[in-house]
Parts: sequence; structure tokens; C-alpha cells
Amino acid sequence: YTSRKPPAAWRAELVALGRDGDDGPVILFEGSAPDAAALYPKNLNAGLTVALAAGIERTRVRVVADPAVRENIHEIDVTSAAGRAHLRFENAPSPHNPKTSAITAFSLAATVMRHFGPFQ
Repeated sequence: YTSRKPPAAWRAELVALGRDGDDGPVILFEGSAPDAAALYPKNLNAGLTVALAAGIERTRVRVVADPAVRENIHEIDVTSAAGRAHLRFENAPSPHNPKTSAITAFSLAATVMRHFGPFQ
């Protein structure tokens, strides 16, 4: 799983590395799903969902700050004896929190509505 987001989403992490992220993609993390969850517990919900479905220990996670992208991009590569698949999702960043996608709030609201009905 690869999470690719604009540098604005990772400003603090880039500053900690002495980078601004404007000079090309910066790999902030590459490793296991458990390590990614420990480092980014609020930011990798899509990647960790993939890991839960595919197997925590089998899932590799990469986090990239990329000035060439405007959206929050989630890429999933699957390889098995049956074949290979590459899935790519591009979502608009939340205007209030660029580390998450705007669709996340809509998804949460839809889930609440499905389970609990309209708000009173």
C-alpha cells in the first residue's frame, strides 16, 4: 500500500527531516503495517484497512510526500498466484485537515445514517 499526498499534508514531518517537499517526492516511511500504525495512528486508515483485509504482517506500507500530486492518493498493489492487480484512488484532501481525504467525513456520515437513521 502506498499513501501519496501533497507536502502540505506532511509539513511537520518534512520540517523534522529538514526538507520542504517541494524538490521532489520524499519517502517518509517504508515498512510494515504495524510500524506504520504506530507512527501514523491518525493518518493511514486506508492503508491499515488494507492490512486488516490482506494480512497485517504481509502488508508493506509506504508514505510519500509528493509535490506533483494535488489529491490524497491511495495505491494498492496485490500479487498472487492468480495474477496481479493495481488499484489507485485519488481523493480531494479535506480543507480542514490535508492529511485526510474529504471523502472520509462523507463516508463516516453515511455509515452513521445507515446504522442510526437521520439525526433528530
